[in-house]
Amino acid sequence: MPLSDVRKEGNFIRTYNEKGKFIAVMSGYNRQLSGIGSDFFICHEGAFFRTYDEKCKYIAVMSAHNRTVGVVAGQTFTVIEGPWIKTYSKKCRHISTRRAKA
Repeated sequence: MPLSDVRKEGNFIRTYNEKGKFIAVMSGYNRQLSGIGSDFFICHEGAFFRTYDEKCKYIAVMSAHNRTVGVVAGQTFTVIEGPWIKTYSKKCRHISTRRAKA
């Protein structure tokens, strides 16, 4: 089921489908929403980035050390790491690397 919106409302993160219908909720404590893909979203949690599906079920985790989430689109997301832009799948598996333009 595609995600239309993910919102942090108070201490909760809520997901919604393309019709605006509520899907699921999870605690937002110590979580910062970093991006939304077609059927997953990313949260920055302390020293980690964690991905979750539309039902707020955990998918994967990766270190957030010296990394910033860039663009999240479809089934992938980019991470800026120093002079590099790295692309990862929603399962946090590395796909490609390219040099960031200065």
